[in-house]
Amino acid sequence: MTIENIFIITAGIANLVLGSLVYFNDKKSLINRVFGIFAFTLTLWSVNSFLFYDQNYPIATSLILAHFLYGTVIIIIPTLLYFVCIFPSNVNLKKRYILLIFGSVVPIFFITIFSDLMIESVILTDYGKKVVFGPLFIVYAFYIVVYIVLSIFILFKKYKNEYGKIKIHIRYILTGVIISGILGIIANIILPIFGIFNIDRFGSASTIALVVFTAYAISKYNLLDIKIIATQFFILLLSFVLFINSIYSKTFNDFIVKFILFIAVSSVGYLLVKSVSREINIRKKLEDLTMELQKANEDLRQLDAAKSEFLSIASHQLRTPLSIIKGYISVILEGDTGEINDKQKDYLGRVYRSNEKLIMLVSDFLNLSRIESGRIIYDFSPISVFSFTENIVEELRPKAVAKNLILKFNKSADNDSFIIYGDKNTLAQVLFNIIDNGIRYTERGSVEIDLINDNENVVWKIRDTGAGINDEENKNLFQKMKRGERISHIYTEGTGLGLYIAKKIINAHNGSIWAESEGVDKGSIFYVKIPVNNNRLNG
Repeated sequence: MTIENIFIITAGIANLVLGSLVYFNDKKSLINRVFGIFAFTLTLWSVNSFLFYDQNYPIATSLILAHFLYGTVIIIIPTLLYFVCIFPSNVNLKKRYILLIFGSVVPIFFITIFSDLMIESVILTDYGKKVVFGPLFIVYAFYIVVYIVLSIFILFKKYKNEYGKIKIHIRYILTGVIISGILGIIANIILPIFGIFNIDRFGSASTIALVVFTAYAISKYNLLDIKIIATQFFILLLSFVLFINSIYSKTFNDFIVKFILFIAVSSVGYLLVKSVSREINIRKKLEDLTMELQKANEDLRQLDAAKSEFLSIASHQLRTPLSIIKGYISVILEGDTGEINDKQKDYLGRVYRSNEKLIMLVSDFLNLSRIESGRIIYDFSPISVFSFTENIVEELRPKAVAKNLILKFNKSADNDSFIIYGDKNTLAQVLFNIIDNGIRYTERGSVEIDLINDNENVVWKIRDTGAGINDEENKNLFQKMKRGERISHIYTEGTGLGLYIAKKIINAHNGSIWAESEGVDKGSIFYVKIPVNNNRLNG
């Protein structure tokens, strides 16, 4: 057996194996089925080519093989065009288009097989067998060239119109068609017309390029893993070569050794394919789970956005009437509408305080909505930390006095020089909330505020002698809507939003906020740190 014929057989086997692997990976896919048929016809062409060129048959037998050799191509070419038309849509063509593609196959095939109009005779030369073409071979050549050129044209048009990964897949197939098509036309049509038959047997072998490129494109397009197909292909090809090698053994002992090697390689290959398949299946399951999680996260994100939008609208709608109620109650309490007795004043005071709680609750929800939707706007400007802190402390002093608590701002001589850049309103909200919490959760003792400046940061240290924080509570302290069960019993009206909003505001100032406590009923210390040179302002 010559090197040329070994190459032909190898190409035929490769075509058959790749076609089978793609076909059996997804038999429901029209693309896979058509490609499987196409690869099978290419294998037939390789077999016919091997039989015609390698075997020393009589001239009459060689003539019959020549008819089948050229007749097989009549089936290959329209199958290629049909495949090109359905890729990548995977949708069948209308019947009239299928008829248009395959309508000319039957007459040309029968003329090629059963007459001497295409193939007239076969003669022997010093270079091997030579085919003598009939008077209608020019029609045969025209048919082949037109179908190949039309396939290239359709693929090129699809390539220009597609985008992304599909465009890449089409490029692979287009490359394979161009390589195999040009080599096939040159080796089997153009050169033989001029009487050159030295390389005509390589026409069938050149199809391996088309099959490899197309199999790869289909595998990637249909989400078949190319690792599995490549592993299966090389294991089968290697096993086949070892099997053929054992058959051509010269001695029995040589046959035993080579056959044992064939069995060993096939067994190891089988286990390897199973291992690769298992790995790919696990990876695909993980990818599917990842996609599901991404979808779930996206759904949750959209739901959270809808919730934030609802809170924003609802908060806006509630804020106005609550402010109006507050204004009218103030007018009545101040006596502007006439005298009221002590009992009426007590009831109205309760309504006023409850309304204030509602206003604060609505403000929390509104701030939460603005922060989470990115609509909050920070107005950064220089802030004198001393006077800023003192104003907040004095605003909360009546509340501390009402509970007989000491509220102390530990001032020092250098406090006056502390300057930071930030949004005064939101920072005031943070400090007010923390000091207010200190007063609320402290039944006896004090709430003290210290200022610390290390030249890089200004730190507020708010220390109380109240309920304290355990380790579990500290973990969730700055989480949204998280309140410890113990804290909820102490103060039932909290929302769990204050510290969450505070952390978001401090983060926006490039700062940090945290809490420390030695445990339950041992008080707590809250720290709020803001950079002196706030990077946010430098942009």
